[in-house]
Amino acid sequence: MITSDGMVVIPPAFEHLMGVPDGGTRIYRAEGNHSQMRQWFDGLCLHIGPCVSPGGAAIYAKVSRAAVYKRMRLQTDESGGSNRVLL
Repeated sequence: MITSDGMVVIPPAFEHLMGVPDGGTRIYRAEGNHSQMRQWFDGLCLHIGPCVSPGGAAIYAKVSRAAVYKRMRLQTDESGGSNRVLL
């Protein structure tokens, strides 16, 4: 569910996966190794749909964030503005 200001509503049953919230923000923090991070992110996608940040793409593709941003720039130039990237 999306709020009127475009934010995703976090259901109570899902809060355990999110991590510890920073007071007064919508920032949650969780720590772990690479495997735990992938499990965490896959759990998020079950609730909010498929998505990935450049940092997340770097984890899945096993490349640097700089490489992801470079690929995004190349893809955007080639597609005339779209930022959807296949790694």
